[in-house]
Amino acid sequence: REEGVAALRAEGIQAYCDLVQNIKFEKPISVVSMMDVLEHIPYPKEVLMSLHSIMDEDGVLLISMPNSESWLWKVWTRENKNPYFNTIEHYHNFSKTRLVSLLNECGFTFKKYRVSERYRSGMEIIAQRNPKQ
Repeated sequence: REEGVAALRAEGIQAYCDLVQNIKFEKPISVVSMMDVLEHIPYPKEVLMSLHSIMDEDGVLLISMPNSESWLWKVWTRENKNPYFNTIEHYHNFSKTRLVSLLNECGFTFKKYRVSERYRSGMEIIAQRNPKQ
């Protein structure tokens, strides 16, 4: 969101509000944080492929998002109270299984998984760029 990027820039942090494919970075990136981002992107595979191409050989991704395989997700769905259904801001609802598969398709290796401390229905995944691809 533009407000968030403006706040970061005001603190002297290099930040962008654009598709990663449109940004010209001066050097390879070593860490990318996509906390509650990927599910809001219409074409996440394109973004992940672009990130792979501009990251250091051992670059790391940190991804956080709701997990459609979580126990809480299942309870909400069963009770017809899932807040992630019909949300206009989410293009996708990922499971851990699908996200790990997508990361592999895009040249990343799954490293670590944990349940989000902020959102019990959420997941946090660390993946590393596979330099062989």
